[in-house]
Amino acid sequence: MPAPRPGRPAGAADAAARPARGLNALLLTRIRADRQGTVAHLAQPSRRAARLLEITGADQVFPVDPDVTPPRSAR
Repeated sequence: MPAPRPGRPAGAADAAARPARGLNALLLTRIRADRQGTVAHLAQPSRRAARLLEITGADQVFPVDPDVTPPRSAR
């Protein structure tokens, strides 16, 4: 999953489709965002993706914006 552009919400579609690979991609995106002095937010993660984040504890490091529409590529 490429790093999101500034001001663009990251989708969680990959995390739901391929749990381990998607979660690793999201965590790498978070690290890259942190290094750039910004925050990686998740926009409307699916129930499955939200559950994966909860089980792994990763939900504690990602702000979730339930009212933000994810980019088309993440739908």
